[in-house]
Amino acid sequence: MTLLSFIKIIMVMMPVVCSVLLLDYFIDGVLKYRFKNRKLVYIMSMAVSLSMAVMAILTRTTDNTVVIDAKEGFTIILYVALVILLVAELSGKVWRRIVVVLLSLGIIASFDEIFTYLREIVYSILSPDNALSWVRLGIYLTFDILALALEVVFFIAIDRVRGEKDNVPLPISVLLLMFFLLSIFSSIFSVVSYDERGDGYVTDFSLIDNQRKLTLIITMLLGLFSVFIFFYIRVTRKERNDLRELNTVNEELISEQTRYFEAAAKADTEVRGMRHDMKNNIQVMMLLLESREYDKLRDYLQEMGDNMQNAEVSAHTGDTIADAIISTKTSEASGKGITLKTVGSFSGMKISPQDMCKILANLLDNAIEAASDEALKDLDNDMKKVELDLKKTDKFFMISVTNPCAKEPLTEDGEMKTIKSDKKNHGFGIKNIKSAAENYGGELSYSTEARPYGCIVRSEVLFPLTVQDETLE
Repeated sequence: MTLLSFIKIIMVMMPVVCSVLLLDYFIDGVLKYRFKNRKLVYIMSMAVSLSMAVMAILTRTTDNTVVIDAKEGFTIILYVALVILLVAELSGKVWRRIVVVLLSLGIIASFDEIFTYLREIVYSILSPDNALSWVRLGIYLTFDILALALEVVFFIAIDRVRGEKDNVPLPISVLLLMFFLLSIFSSIFSVVSYDERGDGYVTDFSLIDNQRKLTLIITMLLGLFSVFIFFYIRVTRKERNDLRELNTVNEELISEQTRYFEAAAKADTEVRGMRHDMKNNIQVMMLLLESREYDKLRDYLQEMGDNMQNAEVSAHTGDTIADAIISTKTSEASGKGITLKTVGSFSGMKISPQDMCKILANLLDNAIEAASDEALKDLDNDMKKVELDLKKTDKFFMISVTNPCAKEPLTEDGEMKTIKSDKKNHGFGIKNIKSAAENYGGELSYSTEARPYGCIVRSEVLFPLTVQDETLE
């Protein structure tokens, strides 16, 4: 194999391999749509990209013309397999995953085109006209490597800027806007001229003067800089919003903890008082027993049992913040004639105090509000209850809240909407639950079961433990 042939092979294979790996990094690092198994995705993508690169070599003849045969069909199969792999390894609804992957493919293609134009323009300015063919190819390969390196650095810079301050997946609407703007931007720089040999229209930057080339380079760099500035502005705005929201949540946390510790102190005082009076209680019960006042004895024991139950802290979930929230919500529910029952614990599940407050407090608020609807005032006490279940499996952790509801909630695109008339100032609880759950790769979902009085609503937040562990690290 000659040096010239080797350079040509590298020039064909390198863009194919790099483009696939950049697609993975763009989805995972830049857009923050985390893969369930990141290592598997990159290993499989490397294998697929190398196979595609080999096919790209095999489909070319010695005169660099492309031969469309069975090998080309195999390449298409590999590409489809790659798309299926990426869709399968993302979290979320299937349609959302498909849209993210397809839009990412289009955006990466536009970025590749922009950096390719930069390489072509710089090469047309700096390449020597009288150099040997292998020297010209070597220079071209050098510019190709530099263009790819610049593209990688560009994506890494965006990833670093977003970091932990903007670690949530980019919305589909923003992805669509980016796709259309980049497509338009990259198409503007397709300098097209007619080839006198009659082969059709070809892109040829050698046909324009150096001043215009420099203008194109500056315009492209400004366009890329604008993309970077967009992410920077988004991060700083989100940081300000998060700070305001954090202050609000911290105030709620302090209030919840204060009420919790006040309730715990009151319960402790009541228990100590009961222990102090235990001798007197025993004497009273003995007297009632000896005098065979069984009805009064039963009432006395019932009263003692109620006092002991009231003196208990409502929850022991293994998380102090969760216990504080549940204690407060139990008291609120009791005041409205609703029973709040908690089963399970947060053992092995780590959620920040702020996110715990957003998720748990809003879930319970919504459930208690629905269960205390005036339309349910005649419902049996046994049915007027809110159930909080905390369940853990090998791969998932679930927070489930079940409550009665007078009528089926409104939904739009599978998401529950507020039924209050003032939609501008309500409905934020659901948004807060979703945003907090997404910090751990979690999803909020709803289901309903019809009942004579209306329905039973089950709100579930499901966390994949593997994604959560990676996020917390």
